[in-house]
Amino acid sequence: MLELKSINLENKEIFDDFLKKYPQIISEHTFTNHFAWRNSDNRQYCLFENHLIISRENDFYLPIGPNPIEIIKKLIEM
Repeated sequence: MLELKSINLENKEIFDDFLKKYPQIISEHTFTNHFAWRNSDNRQYCLFENHLIISRENDFYLPIGPNPIEIIKKLIEM
């Protein structure tokens, strides 16, 4: 089971590290964006097998890390 945490200013370095190492195509993936929307759509995050997992309401973004497809498969099996 994933242990989701609230997004707050103390998490900025985690987001920045992942987004620098694994640049994203969509502009929605910035710490500022996730922080700004954290309360309106209940955005949360967790670290899972060297991937950053971000959720909003009942959905998840594509995991950020070296092998997101494998992580999706593992999460489906959970």
